[in-house]
Amino acid sequence: MTQLYRNRTELLAAAPGAAPKDVAGAVPAPCHAFSTEALPQRDRLEAWNAQFRGLNTVSVADPTASTLACRNENWLLGGLMFSYNSVSPARFQRTAQHVRASSIDHWVIRVLRRGENRVTHSDRSDVLTPGQPFLFSLDRDWISDWSEAEWLSLCLPRDSHPGLAAALAARGPGPVLGEGAPVLADHLAMLERQIRGARAARLAVLAGGTAGMLAACLAPDAGPGHA
Repeated sequence: MTQLYRNRTELLAAAPGAAPKDVAGAVPAPCHAFSTEALPQRDRLEAWNAQFRGLNTVSVADPTASTLACRNENWLLGGLMFSYNSVSPARFQRTAQHVRASSIDHWVIRVLRRGENRVTHSDRSDVLTPGQPFLFSLDRDWISDWSEAEWLSLCLPRDSHPGLAAALAARGPGPVLGEGAPVLADHLAMLERQIRGARAARLAVLAGGTAGMLAACLAPDAGPGHA
């Protein structure tokens, strides 16, 4: 959800331990979701852009196509944010103006479940295919071209885990290869299974385990393209 990307203070303040209680204990972690499914076709692209205007601009070949679709689901996981996304073919463009206008500078780890994604920076271009973890930063401009696709991502604000953020900065953006890559991909798939409907006690375990897993798979002395 855009608001979660925009405001790091709110993201961290809404940690799972602060969830309200009900008679049976902690309520399930809220899922912040956006979908174009219920919208008229003519309104979908405008709503999609309005939702993510602080992050990027979305363009499509045919804004009136009946297949135009987006779904985004977000869960707070301690100082992290876990997301599920699905889209129809589209281009996401994050410009220098986007970067200057917002304080969004998080690291993001993405794993495709299906489809293809080409990410182009000024100095490199990478094609992502299912199962291959990819690391990138929101403090840079880029163009992201999507086929019809579905993916999972983990968003790390730089001030939530400073040591880990520094390790990611030492790596730089690019595909995560080596022994840690399949572990990382499997962990994100496990997170999706576990986080849907999870209560606070389980979220605390998932948050701690995820931070440790990231530190192990994204070693500070590894350069881009290594695990």
